[in-house]
Amino acid sequence: MNLLQIVLTNTSTLDTSLPALWYLRQQHPDAQITILYCVSNRSQVLRDATFFDDFCQANRITQLDLADLLRGPRLARSLWRKIFATSANDAFPLLGLLKSPRLIFGGAAAHIATGLRKKLEAALGEWLVDSKALSGLLDPDVVLFDLREKTQFYGRLSIFNQLYERRPLTFLMPHAPHNITSHQDVTSFDEDGEYFPSFCRYWIPFKHSTAWELIPERAADFIELGYPAFDSAWMDYLRTLNKRRSTTKQCLVLLRNFFGEDQPTPDGERFTVPYQDTVRFVNRLATASRELGDPVEFIIKPHPKASRLRMTELLRSTRLTN
Repeated sequence: MNLLQIVLTNTSTLDTSLPALWYLRQQHPDAQITILYCVSNRSQVLRDATFFDDFCQANRITQLDLADLLRGPRLARSLWRKIFATSANDAFPLLGLLKSPRLIFGGAAAHIATGLRKKLEAALGEWLVDSKALSGLLDPDVVLFDLREKTQFYGRLSIFNQLYERRPLTFLMPHAPHNITSHQDVTSFDEDGEYFPSFCRYWIPFKHSTAWELIPERAADFIELGYPAFDSAWMDYLRTLNKRRSTTKQCLVLLRNFFGEDQPTPDGERFTVPYQDTVRFVNRLATASRELGDPVEFIIKPHPKASRLRMTELLRSTRLTN
């Protein structure tokens, strides 16, 4: 079996797929598994996380980004990857740096002008991608595709052309079972082409979903595969990785993405929350921790789109210290 996962912007679909890839490796030790990050440097997606690299190494999963598929010598590819290592989500305005100069020592300077670099990356990268190398990669038995409303990245045309031509079994991946409605997350496979090609299947993580009602003639292609991160076998595997036993209580905090301190919330916005609402929420956690008396260690998991620098500023603005 040859499986390819295509990742476009952040780790959301990796949070869904990694347990499934781990189980696949147990059942098919000889399977070829590859993750392709459609960016110049996979650190744009993984940021400072180390779990994904450790997991892929332990489970013999190949990770590639578009820099691996560029024409030219290895030194040029290394330089390209270094120039475009910063996530656009970590973009930091120069005005913000002037207001918080201490952040320059936290690496904020590297995140200035990421928008301009993103445009340069897209313009030049389209010329530099080696179509033969890309064509050789895009011949799997199964594809896991990062389903997004927007699918604009360099190398895009070549990738979609190969998928349309070879038509591998392609599962359109959800980000999580966080459906707001029973039809949530049904969007186009290709915003510039086919909406739901015949070789595609929808991966349903939420058992109450009735998304197939939107395309009743394709109901059989909406497949409830669940959310593997909730599977007991995966949880048991994670326990073998984290054997640390602490006498201090630990509390995992999952934060929504939030706007900047001076950024207004657009009308109708349901997904990104105001800065002050997030500050109040975190302060309530700090107060509750003190009132409980016993020490609590908080582990913060930001939203995959959250700005690392904005998260640093948020925590400095709250009463949470542990």
